[in-house]
Amino acid sequence: MSAEEVESLGDRDNCGFMNTTVVRGRGDLVVVATGMSTEVGRLAGMLAEAPQQLTPLQRQLDALGKRLAAIAVVAVLVVFALAILQGEDLEEAMIESVALAVAAIPEGLPAVVTVTLALGVSRMAEQNAIVKRLASVETLGSTTAICSDKTGTLTLNQMTAVKVITGSGRFDVSGLGYGIVGSVADTPDTDGFPASTVAAGDPGGSGERRHRDASIALGALCNDAEVRFDGDGEAVEVVGDPTEVALVVLAAKVGVDVASLRRSRPRMAEVPFDSTKKFMATLHQHPDDTDRSQLVVKGAPDVVLDRCVALGVGATAVELDERLRGRVMEENSALGSAGLRVLAVASRSLPVRASEFEADLAAEVGDLELEVPRGHPRPAPARGGGGGRALPRRRDRGEDDHRGPRDHRGCDRSGVGNPR
Repeated sequence: MSAEEVESLGDRDNCGFMNTTVVRGRGDLVVVATGMSTEVGRLAGMLAEAPQQLTPLQRQLDALGKRLAAIAVVAVLVVFALAILQGEDLEEAMIESVALAVAAIPEGLPAVVTVTLALGVSRMAEQNAIVKRLASVETLGSTTAICSDKTGTLTLNQMTAVKVITGSGRFDVSGLGYGIVGSVADTPDTDGFPASTVAAGDPGGSGERRHRDASIALGALCNDAEVRFDGDGEAVEVVGDPTEVALVVLAAKVGVDVASLRRSRPRMAEVPFDSTKKFMATLHQHPDDTDRSQLVVKGAPDVVLDRCVALGVGATAVELDERLRGRVMEENSALGSAGLRVLAVASRSLPVRASEFEADLAAEVGDLELEVPRGHPRPAPARGGGGGRALPRRRDRGEDDHRGPRDHRGCDRSGVGNPR
């Protein structure tokens, strides 16, 4: 390929560059460059070769020095000429002229500038800001706007599940961050939920809690994130998308050992998430029947809901009619309007062992039921909005943050809760 035919960086859609983090999907990679031969290395070389720029104050001091020098030269010539015209000795006239030139130079100016900048450094240190170079203080003082990458700079790039919604109510989740701190409420808020589904779900009963916990566990099963906790419940190793990590942490809060769950029910097939389908699907052995398999789907509430036919409520499954579909989408809109990112989790039982499944898994993502207790093959209602099972909703932690992809109406009206 000639130099003219080389694709620009933005068009190399089959390349992954150094420092890129892969958060979902699978693939084989071939390393074609390392170190300074990479694009990041090339940028580092360009930065190292860039000339040192003067700060505005340094440029002003240079200009002032040149003006004073020019004035001093003119003054010296004038004084020297007048002294000669007045008949003074040549040597005395020269001494007077040189003395005037020396007096015109402000020797104390550098010291005054240095002390002023040092005072600025001291004041910034009082505000827990450490400055390495004095010139940086002056540059900061001249700054009118700061453009910063929010995620990981102003925030921590973490998300936290704050609510789980099943067919019979909303469960609040306490605790922020990636530690196993906090819990899921035992009794749901049933305000606004249909009386029929509330009664069937036995709010606060053991059956509803089992259904809720089974739904949460499926969210961690259909998931690519890896989280390792220490003895105190703090996350010491986190790999994956913050949204999926939040699901794993949520599962840990209800007592699910995600690593053991994944070992006992390994993934036998999958449909990776992509922004076009807006869902991810995985296939596992059924927890209660060795002759069957369980399809688990996680994705955007509206997309998952369109593929659901039933809603799991407690130990039963209710037909997902138009009234219930509308109620689910109302809940989803309310969560979106509150600035929360909403996901739905659903499942389906397939009449074949997971190890023997050979069909197209994507074609099986339909006729889902909202999940019933213990992960029976019914999709659970998306947490706040999608068709499926208990759907954990998570929000970023910290201050108002970028909203997640604006996939749902209502998300444009309020800021996202809390990417840390």
